[in-house]
Amino acid sequence: MSGLSPTVEQRALVEDLLRPLPQLLPHSRLQSAPAGETESWRAMADLGWFAAAASEDVGGAGLSIVECALMGLGLGRQLASPNVVATLFAAHLLEAAAPDLAVGLASGEQRAAFGFHSNGGGLIAADAGEVQLIVALGEHGLTVFTREAEGAVLHDARLLWASELEIVRAAPTHLEVEGAVELAKAQVLLASQAAGLAAVAREAAVDYAKIREQFGQPIGAFQAIKHRCADMAMRALAAEDLVGFAAVAVGDRRNDATLLAAAALNVALRAALLNAASNIQIHGGIGFSDECDAHRFLKRARLLEAIAGGSAVVRRRVLAADANSDLANRAGPE
Repeated sequence: MSGLSPTVEQRALVEDLLRPLPQLLPHSRLQSAPAGETESWRAMADLGWFAAAASEDVGGAGLSIVECALMGLGLGRQLASPNVVATLFAAHLLEAAAPDLAVGLASGEQRAAFGFHSNGGGLIAADAGEVQLIVALGEHGLTVFTREAEGAVLHDARLLWASELEIVRAAPTHLEVEGAVELAKAQVLLASQAAGLAAVAREAAVDYAKIREQFGQPIGAFQAIKHRCADMAMRALAAEDLVGFAAVAVGDRRNDATLLAAAALNVALRAALLNAASNIQIHGGIGFSDECDAHRFLKRARLLEAIAGGSAVVRRRVLAADANSDLANRAGPE
């Protein structure tokens, strides 16, 4: 693997793998169905999506972080639950420490979710209904928790986050990874979802600007709307390109991989949040209504931001990253 971006072959492979994605996870599902992808989980497992990152030893496909990041871009465009990527990643993360669990995750029989810590210190997971494992990002590493029992569901979380948030009752840590390699991969995967979200928010704004008319012409003809859409396009393109660059760097274990992974998450999250907000504003009054999908983009972006630890933590990782660190000698699964 070399260069600055994924190869044509890698893009074609993932495009074929995710071809059923728009039909399997249409945006319209979020108007009534839970965001945890309960109804489509078995179909995604049958397509082999959860086995993508795991090795063949545990029934996986052994795809690299580059292909998995490309998958994250597609999943982000469809506002897929972060649980999908968390399960894919956990199958890879646990294959050495807990191969039986990794087999279950790769097959879709077991589920994982990304978790984050509340201000009060509690561990929160989104859409944890059938989840067994929680993967939480720290500033310098990862921790995998085993879910012990159902916890308290936060009131009105679905209205505010488009997901159910649960204060998880977690058992002692199943695995703790203090190091740059797996944290870099997790950041790239979260960044890929955010970059996909930024792109689809831009598309939604442009599509609406073409059909909504004011003063006898589409609002897209007005300079203010053109400028805002152009800004959205630049943010989405920068996020996607940096995610691809970071994924290649992490896959090659380049010296600047730690910095690029942290920077990709920072740039992609900012693009997702700003583009989602701009999409609502371009939609005008209807953008604030429940029947419009625009608010769901912003809620998903906020959830990804929380999973990443919050904007302040994301930026601290960038500042703390060593551009000359050598990932080749760091411990962690390949």
